[in-house]
Amino acid sequence: MRNGKNVVHGVEGNNLTIVCIVGSGSPPVETLVLNINGTNITNEGSDRIAYSFIPTKLDNMKLFTCSAYSSLLMNQLSCKVRLDIQYSPVIDIRRKLTKTKIIITCYPSGNPANYTFGDWEHWSEFDEHIRNVHGTSGGTLIMKYTTDNKLDEIVGVCKCKTSNDRPEPPTNMSVIPFERHLTVMWYRGYNGGFPQTFFIQYRQEKKEIGRRSDPVIDNMQARISNILPNLSPQTRYLVRVLSTNAIGESD
Repeated sequence: MRNGKNVVHGVEGNNLTIVCIVGSGSPPVETLVLNINGTNITNEGSDRIAYSFIPTKLDNMKLFTCSAYSSLLMNQLSCKVRLDIQYSPVIDIRRKLTKTKIIITCYPSGNPANYTFGDWEHWSEFDEHIRNVHGTSGGTLIMKYTTDNKLDEIVGVCKCKTSNDRPEPPTNMSVIPFERHLTVMWYRGYNGGFPQTFFIQYRQEKKEIGRRSDPVIDNMQARISNILPNLSPQTRYLVRVLSTNAIGESD
């Protein structure tokens, strides 16, 4: 495998190409075989096989074996890799009732198993969003009974929000202009379950080529700001803030 490692990484829904190739050596290869969990793809008289597909969560940990055969070789040459396919979590919600409270816990299952939980969403039985409810960092929502022994505050449906995906784009961005610099402020979005970093893209209004700021590390505060220095005075700039994590970049 050209990857040179025992693991090939991919993301569910994104095209992935596995390349089986003989880089060098003698004698020449007569048959090249790519085995995918027991299914063979054979290419005779060539030193290369390329297999492209769109992976799903079912492809995670699937084994690929590249084998080269020649009548002049006593034993075949082979290399094995496993797929590490990242996919969004599937959520299971469980509840526990006690005499004084109800405990609702969100159990996600995805790859990687590194989750960040957002606020729970409270919906009516008519599918209308009522409010967001803050739970614990581990995905648990605890609601206590009222004095009249009712749970009126959670009548309806509670939905868990968690992700291990790309971060949400920053919101409520504002720009304060000064003579030679701009102060840019924004609110952080959901980080997708991974540490996120922000970048500011900016360019002069009449120019097509822009620039990107140095990375701004997420300080876990709701509101974040950064300064763009050394700008041309009396010039209009177009500004955009985006965020990135280990999976990708915000839309």
